[in-house]
Amino acid sequence: MQRAIGRRETVNSQHRTQSVHPLDPWRVANLLITGHGDQAINEAARRRIELWAIGDEAGAAVWTRVLDAILELRRGHLKAGEHAH
Repeated sequence: MQRAIGRRETVNSQHRTQSVHPLDPWRVANLLITGHGDQAINEAARRRIELWAIGDEAGAAVWTRVLDAILELRRGHLKAGEHAH
């Protein structure tokens, strides 16, 4: 099975290119927030755990970047009295 990750990374069981476009985790984060709302962080964490479980450290690292992007994007929803950095 083969699937595209962003524009630069293709994943299959025989070959992995390590280059991931820097904006792709942000795009994925936006899509997850749009599609899953408050559960976006759980969905990204689930995917990261699945990849760690099968030994795909590079894939898990990409999902870690997606998780970081979700957290940063969610920070954009400031509560009363909070200030953006």
